[in-house]
Amino acid sequence: MDRVRIENITVRYKNKLALDGFSRTFGYGCYRLNGPNGAGKTTIMQSVAGIVPLDQGHIKVGNIDLEQNPMKAKRLISYMPDKPMVYPFMTGKELLNI
Repeated sequence: MDRVRIENITVRYKNKLALDGFSRTFGYGCYRLNGPNGAGKTTIMQSVAGIVPLDQGHIKVGNIDLEQNPMKAKRLISYMPDKPMVYPFMTGKELLNI
């Protein structure tokens, strides 16, 4: 079974096209994206995590459509950004419960 299926996604930031018709399927496991700056690696990861909205396409985690059922889909993945948001006034437990 496919764990994450990215189907023909397009993402724009204002007038800049960040992803154009990107598709990829990932099975179970741990993955990294490799490429030059500006290639869209962070945009792909943030799209799968539900942080960046899609202009076009679909993302499915298992058989769950991220757009139709985001909370259920997000329970099945883990995402660690390169620069995580940390609030110095919060405990670790409070940060995890956001």
